[in-house]
Amino acid sequence: MAGPSRGRRLLSACAGMTLGIAGALALCEMILRALAISYPQAYWIAFDSQRGWKQRPGISFRWREEGDSLVSLNSRGYRDAERPLAKPRGALRIAVLGDSMTVGFEVPFAQTWAQVLERALNQGRPGRRVEVLNFGERAYGTLQEWQTFRLDAAAYHPDLVVLGFFYNDLWDNSLALSHQPERPYLMADGRTIERDFRDSPYFRQKGSLVMRLREWMKQHSRLAQLAFELRTRFQHPDYFQPARARAAGSGRPAFDVCENLRAHQSGTPEQMDKAWATTRILLERLRDDVARSKARLIVVSLPGPTQAYPDPSVRARCARLFGTADEGAIERRLVSVCGGLGIPVLTFSREFQRKADDSGRCFHGFADAPCLGHFNPDGHRLLGEELAARLRPYLEKTGSWR
Repeated sequence: MAGPSRGRRLLSACAGMTLGIAGALALCEMILRALAISYPQAYWIAFDSQRGWKQRPGISFRWREEGDSLVSLNSRGYRDAERPLAKPRGALRIAVLGDSMTVGFEVPFAQTWAQVLERALNQGRPGRRVEVLNFGERAYGTLQEWQTFRLDAAAYHPDLVVLGFFYNDLWDNSLALSHQPERPYLMADGRTIERDFRDSPYFRQKGSLVMRLREWMKQHSRLAQLAFELRTRFQHPDYFQPARARAAGSGRPAFDVCENLRAHQSGTPEQMDKAWATTRILLERLRDDVARSKARLIVVSLPGPTQAYPDPSVRARCARLFGTADEGAIERRLVSVCGGLGIPVLTFSREFQRKADDSGRCFHGFADAPCLGHFNPDGHRLLGEELAARLRPYLEKTGSWR
């Protein structure tokens, strides 16, 4: 009896190899899941034709890029509870806009400053309940936050809108400073929104079968997430290699804090002035839209790492090094710009500096990069409590609590 033909033997070998590879991939997938290893950076954002991107609705994941927390996004893609569009009778609603400093992936949801604010405003006050709705989105600039109010937050009928302004929002409002074509920008005429990102091949292909399959794989396969992570690390090695060494026993960075941040706070005087002109227009647009919705707008200047660093000499050196790009200088100009627009601004850098100097604690960063990065739980708590203390008399004065 003749044996199998050469073609059949080759086909059988290929089938066996395919099954072996599939089994190995399945085993790797099971191991990654058993070890709870995932890379949410691969799938937590979705395309958005108006804002470039936004957080993907209805997903949960573990965030370990900085800090460690379980992140759950509601059906609108925000890190907040599910809220009805109709405001509960007698409730006071506060809509919070901001970037990663506001959404707070790095800490548990209950520890974010918006949640601390909600609990503090409701504490010891029977009667009218306060709801604080968090519309923060990672990496957003002022234009995207304004669009978020128009597209989403306004529908919830807030009585007060709080814009959390972090110093790097100025860079995010300028293509010349941020070098990020993936987001929309305000054109020089001050009226037109430029959305060239829609013309990119990546964005145009987002509805294709291949792109949809790719996004599905990144959302549901830990192996696909790992592949995406490795590719990103290879393409952008510097992003994943921040200076993380610590001085022995001090809990503070052993590297030069000012130099570490310098690369992120650069720009010519002309670029900075243009960015401020754009930011002023965007704040004016947001102010007008908030007023049309019969709400009030308040801007909160979120203290940065060098503003809250627990060493006055380091703060002074950073201020000299950065000049007009220093966090303190940006805060002062923000106060001036908003003052000209009639927008109240609340600043908290002095409170953070006083607490940092008295306690020696860092209010930004975590064990692997203390004093740098996003608010840690202490930073969120301090901001939320101090903001509540400032808002109470404001709400009483404006009659919002009546």
